[in-house]
Amino acid sequence: MMAGPMITVSSPERKPRKGGIKSVVGEFQSLPRLAVATALQWVADGCELPKLAPGLCYAEVPVEGNKELEGIGQGTGPIFALYAGVHCFLGPDDGDYAQRAKALLEHGEDRGVEEALWEWLGTKSAPGPAVSIVDAIAVLEEYADEAYVGQPVITMSRRAAVHARAAKAILGNEETGELWTANGTPVIATGAANEDAVYISGWPTVYASTFTEIQAYDPTVNQELAIAERVYGIAVDCEFVFAQAFTIPAA
Repeated sequence: MMAGPMITVSSPERKPRKGGIKSVVGEFQSLPRLAVATALQWVADGCELPKLAPGLCYAEVPVEGNKELEGIGQGTGPIFALYAGVHCFLGPDDGDYAQRAKALLEHGEDRGVEEALWEWLGTKSAPGPAVSIVDAIAVLEEYADEAYVGQPVITMSRRAAVHARAAKAILGNEETGELWTANGTPVIATGAANEDAVYISGWPTVYASTFTEIQAYDPTVNQELAIAERVYGIAVDCEFVFAQAFTIPAA
């Protein structure tokens, strides 16, 4: 039985993903020479909170002790690469495979970056117990306010974010996809995260190289192929990380 006639149309509309890392940090910062390095390194702006000064002249009860000075530490972050590739038989649409490979990488690069961020977070802190997702967020917020000098970021699974939103532990903007806690802490909701842990960290900055696109023909099989690659680096302010484990209610 012969198939009926077909008509070529434009591809279905694709909406950008919401709630992920780009909803928090925006587009990645361009760093063209990132591909020649093996790791990121930076000098921290200072990661200690101010302390009560000793021996004040007008204090009713002078504070005793000596002033403690903190060093200006260096931070380091991972560098990694992502790629996307396409191939097809030669035909009337050949010639745009490099652009297709680049578009495929652009549409999914946030997932790969989130996987790398989650892996880095897991190497820095062991989760502690919490009775619920609400309690976990509360503990993280309290600790971060005592130990971190800037605005932190919370990272959790998409499933945990649904439960936290239902419990009104996080709020959101349906138009932009942004999520945040009652204290205004931004939330990254990612499928790369474990469902039973939530992390709070210093502000993450994502650097990215330019795209590298390679397109080639394989005449022996009458195919054209293309690969797009990009190198990324993640810097987390003060390398600050704290975690809490919790249990999601059974479905």
